[in-house]
Amino acid sequence: MTHLSHHKRPPYLTIAVLALAVCALGLMSLRQYQQIQELRNNQIDSRLVLTQVDRIGALNQHSAVLEERSKELNYTLDSLQRNVDNRISQTESQLDRIGQYIIDDADEQESRVIHDLSGSICLIQGEYIFVEPQTGLPLRYVDPPDPVEDDSPIEPAAATVSTEGVGDILKIHFTGTGFLVHSDGYIVTNRHVIEPWSADQTYQHCINAGYQPKVHVLRAFFPELRKPIELTVRAKSPDDDLAIVQCRTNPELPPLAFGSAGSVQPGQTLLILGYPRGLDLLAARLVSPDGNRGTAQLQTQAMQIAENLARLQLIGPLATRGMCGKVAGDRIIYDASTAQGASGSPVVDKQGRVVAVNAALIRDFDGAGFGIPIDKAAQLLETCLNQ
Repeated sequence: MTHLSHHKRPPYLTIAVLALAVCALGLMSLRQYQQIQELRNNQIDSRLVLTQVDRIGALNQHSAVLEERSKELNYTLDSLQRNVDNRISQTESQLDRIGQYIIDDADEQESRVIHDLSGSICLIQGEYIFVEPQTGLPLRYVDPPDPVEDDSPIEPAAATVSTEGVGDILKIHFTGTGFLVHSDGYIVTNRHVIEPWSADQTYQHCINAGYQPKVHVLRAFFPELRKPIELTVRAKSPDDDLAIVQCRTNPELPPLAFGSAGSVQPGQTLLILGYPRGLDLLAARLVSPDGNRGTAQLQTQAMQIAENLARLQLIGPLATRGMCGKVAGDRIIYDASTAQGASGSPVVDKQGRVVAVNAALIRDFDGAGFGIPIDKAAQLLETCLNQ
């Protein structure tokens, strides 16, 4: 019994071994825990790295897209800049031209228009007589003119006229303006120019007495021609103061271009080219440099005066400038100066296009006249061409 108790392990040794085992297990568990935590941390870091890599990749892609768009935008901006530069250059060039025109050429353009159109604007001259409808006999002065008097026309108020007279035939002189509108020699004018008795009441008593007015002479003087051209009436408007006459021989001059009355606006500058006061102003060109009318040309009849002026190439239209005041239906009203004799004148814009036919002055309103839209004259011309 004593031998068996001698070989038993002491209890404190067992406890110590157990304690050591527990410590070893604890250390091992702690180590494993640390390793697991390290793995977890590494995994998290890895995910973060991957996320950052993904973000960097996405940023790189965005950067590439932005770079491409930047290139496109730069190209677009360059194109826009070039276009803007071109526009600015063109605008500056236009402004330079406009500025030069406003400063230097304000009157030059009108001068060119007047120069280019004047050759095709004619002085219309004529005479009409009165005839008895039943016999066709003309009215004559009862007595021949006094030999001491000059050969200027005698007014009916100063002499008696009759179909049985032995004196000269009563001839009433008239003038007006016309302008070439077709290469076949067609001329536009006013109806009252070729029928002057319709606007002049001086000889109304002859009409009231039953005598019929009849055009005896009708001809045109163009500035570049030294001789007149006989005219034939082709059309008269029943509604407007317009007429078409035709040259019996073609003057071979350029016709004037038609514009449109619809393009005319109040405030627009208009030019009238015609023969106001007829031969009165033209004959003044025959005055010698010292101011004396030292020739006998002004002593002759009006028909001879016109022929003399044509031979000396002193016939040419007078140009006046005005502003369009109003466009009212079949009238264009303007303040360009005009006078008797300018009836039938072309009213042109600054580009030289005819927009109206000068017709009359507005009574009791100095300096104001009106024209008939050229569109109506174009329609009348069309009827002539279609006949």
